[in-house]
Amino acid sequence: MSDILEEFWIFSKEGEPIVNFFKDPLKGNSFNFRFPELDQSTLVEIKEMIRLNVSNINQKKRETMKFERGIFNIAQCLQNDAVIFYKTDNTHKEKKVLNICKAVSDQFEEIYKFNQIKVWDGDLSIFEKFRKRVSLLFKMSNL
Repeated sequence: MSDILEEFWIFSKEGEPIVNFFKDPLKGNSFNFRFPELDQSTLVEIKEMIRLNVSNINQKKRETMKFERGIFNIAQCLQNDAVIFYKTDNTHKEKKVLNICKAVSDQFEEIYKFNQIKVWDGDLSIFEKFRKRVSLLFKMSNL
């Protein structure tokens, strides 16, 4: 399961990057987090994708972005106040990828409430509990 999801980013519904979760080789490829570092063209594409998805929420559309190094899937969370982009390996079946994305999104919504992300002050330590849950999720799935 953990080989399918490479990394993911959480954005506000306005398209502002909040946090990036990535496999950290220094932690045995367990997920770690940092401030997002995205090039401007990718950020523009992501903001446009968020804008399109938020406006189409009632149509249940799902968008993907294909890049040279993988595919990005989008999931909206917390009454659409947060958006998660998942970078996955494009060699895996879509159903497996979607199941993983849903499991991570469910964990996010279980930990955070609607207003927590909306009024977030920029302190990344708020994501430590989520990081631990995601790491545990992947460890358990590999048993």
